[in-house]
Amino acid sequence: MTTQTRKSTNRLARRQFLKLTAGSTLAAAAAATATVMASTPALAAMSGRTNRPADLPNAKGPRCVVVGGGASGTTMAKYLKKENPKFDVVMVEPNATYMSCFLSNLWLDDLIDLKTLEHSFYDAARAGNYI
Repeated sequence: MTTQTRKSTNRLARRQFLKLTAGSTLAAAAAATATVMASTPALAAMSGRTNRPADLPNAKGPRCVVVGGGASGTTMAKYLKKENPKFDVVMVEPNATYMSCFLSNLWLDDLIDLKTLEHSFYDAARAGNYI
């Protein structure tokens, strides 16, 4: 077997290996997604969440939707409303509260209570005027 023949055989084998690996990865990802999708109603029932549409009033201006809360989501919603008061800012977040880690070292040293780190999305919306 010549060197040229050996190289082309190796390339073909590598190409087949890459195709096989990519196909297996995609199949595994599809199977995992199907499993998660099938278990979503059960997870939603356990957590008290539903997939029904939110009860939102009609928009009073251009509607901005912030997906996810936490420190970044509440900050984004606050400043969207602050920069343009005509915006109808809506935050999509399934939880009522979130825990911040900004003072967590003080909690680890037992200098503050854990409740100090918990924040209400409703209180943040009221303070940011985007209820």
